[in-house]
Amino acid sequence: MSHVISVIGGDSQVGTTMTVQSMGEALAKEGESVLVIMASGKPGDPYFQNPRDLSIDGLRASLSSGVISPQELAQSLVENKGIRILPGVRSIFVGEYYPYHAIQTIIQAAGEFHYILLDCGSDCDRGLAISAMIQPGMRFFLLTQQEKTLARMRYLSRSVFQELAIDGKLILNKYQISPALPGVHEIEQMFSMKCAGTIPYIEYGWQAEMRKETLYSIRRYRRSIQDVLRRELGESKQRKPWKNGIILKSI
Repeated sequence: MSHVISVIGGDSQVGTTMTVQSMGEALAKEGESVLVIMASGKPGDPYFQNPRDLSIDGLRASLSSGVISPQELAQSLVENKGIRILPGVRSIFVGEYYPYHAIQTIIQAAGEFHYILLDCGSDCDRGLAISAMIQPGMRFFLLTQQEKTLARMRYLSRSVFQELAIDGKLILNKYQISPALPGVHEIEQMFSMKCAGTIPYIEYGWQAEMRKETLYSIRRYRRSIQDVLRRELGESKQRKPWKNGIILKSI
């Protein structure tokens, strides 16, 4: 049985893709089989090489029919740092036209993977992103402390997430301790959600994107990702299916 982890961005540029792929790297380092699905509905492969220009678009006809084989899925995957990745769309015009059952169809074909990580992006009007957000499993809402991000998250909470009846926990990315910025407790109260953890601000984000790499090689960043996974996989209400006492090593 595959276990699904979804990450939803509260706004653009909060680091959703970086976070998802870093989680994938952390789990793969522990020997887990991991599939990352780029389900934001936006084009782009920021943190991995895709020399054959593979894309979820190659599966679109099968996804519309609701039937896809494991073999067909495998032919569309890119391997990167021990994880398998289903790259996203290739055109900004097609993401909203995927059926709501698209991601569920992929998950059914991906039974060999222990973990499936969904990069839901932040565009909640796209069919592909909605298909990813509504999947059952562990769900995180990724935020920064910026007021514009918090304001958009307030809007999405009222107009989208409540309507879809989805909830989860917060992750605060690019986090800084400052009296000028809202802290963990304040943001928890703002959204009536628990915070699963914080990821510190690292100034090398744009250099990493230029190198097609995540920030996982940086110790402070890596440990924060590991801490979130260790804590949440251990405390999940679905604890029995998860690997008991998972230990994510710091290297």
